[in-house]
Amino acid sequence: MEPGVFELFVRILQDAEEIILCGAESNKHRNIRMAIEELNWVSSENTTYIFSFRFVCSILSIDPKKRKEKIISDFLQKREHFMNQQNQQNLLSNTKYPLQ
Repeated sequence: MEPGVFELFVRILQDAEEIILCGAESNKHRNIRMAIEELNWVSSENTTYIFSFRFVCSILSIDPKKRKEKIISDFLQKREHFMNQQNQQNLLSNTKYPLQ
């Protein structure tokens, strides 16, 4: 395989992971929607489409099941951390006597 083609597949996977993690740490509807679209791509069982997650993983010699589990785990951890921070900020902003 030509290096340029290999790099294309690497970048496709990297972009998807970046979009997913960006959505995990956002309240913006657009970022969350894009993350969900990428999570759907990662969860797809399609193996015939050249740009499917499973096909990309096979080209890169990556176990798609393990990579999917890691991506989803990272997303959930970052989302939980983000939501906890948001809740703490909301609690502090609603306090009559802010902590100093």
